[in-house]
Amino acid sequence: MTQTDSTGTSEGECPPSPPPPPPPPPPSVPDPTAILREIKRAALRADLLKQVAAATEDLYSTDPARQKARAAAQASYEKAYGTADKGLHRDHQQAGKSLGVMAAKMESDLQTWIDAYLAQGKPIHALLKARADAAAAAKPAGGQRESARDAAAARTRKWAAASAAWGNAASGIDLKYAGEIPKLYDDVDDLAYSTYRFWFEIVPKHLQYSGVSVGENDLKGIGLIRAAVSGLGGLESQFKAGSERNDGGIYLIDPGHLLEHRKEIRQKWEDAATAQVDCELAYQMDPDDFAALRKKSEQLDKQFDEDARAAIPPAQPS
Repeated sequence: MTQTDSTGTSEGECPPSPPPPPPPPPPSVPDPTAILREIKRAALRADLLKQVAAATEDLYSTDPARQKARAAAQASYEKAYGTADKGLHRDHQQAGKSLGVMAAKMESDLQTWIDAYLAQGKPIHALLKARADAAAAAKPAGGQRESARDAAAARTRKWAAASAAWGNAASGIDLKYAGEIPKLYDDVDDLAYSTYRFWFEIVPKHLQYSGVSVGENDLKGIGLIRAAVSGLGGLESQFKAGSERNDGGIYLIDPGHLLEHRKEIRQKWEDAATAQVDCELAYQMDPDDFAALRKKSEQLDKQFDEDARAAIPPAQPS
């Protein structure tokens, strides 16, 4: 009698061979578009971050020459910033006090002036709106990707310029406007124009150099002005302190915080340049189809005309 082992095979017989493994999958074919995209991305990033890298060296390098340059920039700003008795900080505070006195003098007539000149539809409001509309219309038209690319490039340029400016911050602060404040007291023949000059020429110059918020207790009537210019093409930012605008502009900062602030500006530049890489890459790899965009625009115009006609009731017979 033949014995069977636990594997189910008879004694003396070999167990069956296991099935062969499945063949390996064929090698994946590289996507040439993906390869091109990454090569372009690397080239764009290297080009856009080249200047950022130089600014990074200036702020972080332990090289003795760069450390000396940082110390010189710091000392220059500290000297210009000054003390409680002299310097930019003292002069700016004195100008703020003069502005406060002038604003208090104007406070009782300010609402009347706003109603006559700055309310919606009034002369100054109309001029400001026309200027804002013209600035918006002057922006180059283009497709979505082109517009995004151009906007990203503008942000990078803005923060690059800010980084350079903060390297010599004191030279960007000009307080000559302070000499104009006393003259407004004497211009009693044209108080309406003096009010305009005060709020739209002198106050914005003062506020742009302010490192702290300026409120109604500091400048009577500023709340009314901010409300009146709301919606006029971002004009309300002119009535905020420079430290609140987030536009990279120079304002008076405590010298002890200068270097850290310069590093923050450099980081915003790097962030903007990095974002620009993606926008530029998207446009280069798949530029806007202007013919399709124009056709779509024409279709929407035609549909709008048809819908507008349908919405207007027919004239009733007389």
